[in-house]
Amino acid sequence: MSRVSRLRSLTVRGFNPISGHVLAWLPGFALLSYRGRSSGRRYEIPVKVFRHGRDHVVAQMYGPATQGVKNVKAAGGAELRIRRRRIRVADPYVVEDPGRALLPRYVRPMMAALGVDTFVTLTPVDSK
Repeated sequence: MSRVSRLRSLTVRGFNPISGHVLAWLPGFALLSYRGRSSGRRYEIPVKVFRHGRDHVVAQMYGPATQGVKNVKAAGGAELRIRRRRIRVADPYVVEDPGRALLPRYVRPMMAALGVDTFVTLTPVDSK
């Protein structure tokens, strides 16, 4: 579990609703949209996202057992909004990566200091 897990309640209720649309415009961030498994409600949460080859890698600041991860896995995908682009993504796969090899080298020390070593890889869906 990461060091920021204790801040989860404050982040979910206070920070995310206010900052989400602003963070989606900053480099390295995106807005992840998905539907709840039970409620069917649409959720949008700001996430730290990186590219690894063709895939998008989302840092799991609160670990792999969060409802957001479960919802995206159950749905088989979600949508990322990076600046003005909306990208449909599928094939969510949870990766435990203590070496943080999926991340750019300059980010690894920061993620290590935060205790983040779980990520979800998402593959873009080709639009036809």
